[in-house]
Amino acid sequence: MYQTPEQLVAAGKTQVETAMRLADVALRGFEQIIGLQLDAAKRALAESTTGVRALATIKDPREVAELQDRFVKPNLENAQAYAAQMYGVAKHLRQEIDEVVSTQVADFNKSLVAALDQAAKSAPTGASYAVSALRTAVASANVAVDNMNKLGRQMAEAAEGNVASFVRASGGRKKPA
Repeated sequence: MYQTPEQLVAAGKTQVETAMRLADVALRGFEQIIGLQLDAAKRALAESTTGVRALATIKDPREVAELQDRFVKPNLENAQAYAAQMYGVAKHLRQEIDEVVSTQVADFNKSLVAALDQAAKSAPTGASYAVSALRTAVASANVAVDNMNKLGRQMAEAAEGNVASFVRASGGRKKPA
């Protein structure tokens, strides 16, 4: 299977475009993560400042427990919200990367099938069995990739359900006395 320079240039261009798209997805994801982290850091600093100021005004030791109760629940809720937001960003990134990779695999499969068709046309008599075997192997590989993608999506959905259940369960806990 001989590839012309034009085919090589087109393949290289496709690879560069895919790499740039993945880099764009990654940069947007990092930007979202950094934004979440900065917001969390600002919120933590503000809450800490408020807590330290409140602690400095305490005159009775019983007020320490009340102050702790006043700050613990909001901090747990903020941590849960932060975790949920980070999970959302990670899930979205995974979906975008899956889309890019799936497109790349589909394009590769199309070009491979086209190359097999071209090889079949120029193959010597009797080589049709080998070409047919290669087509079957490509089809089997595609089925395997599709099954792995389905399994990955199912695992992600199960993980998402577990995270949601955990957030609901931990949000409804009573504070120990």
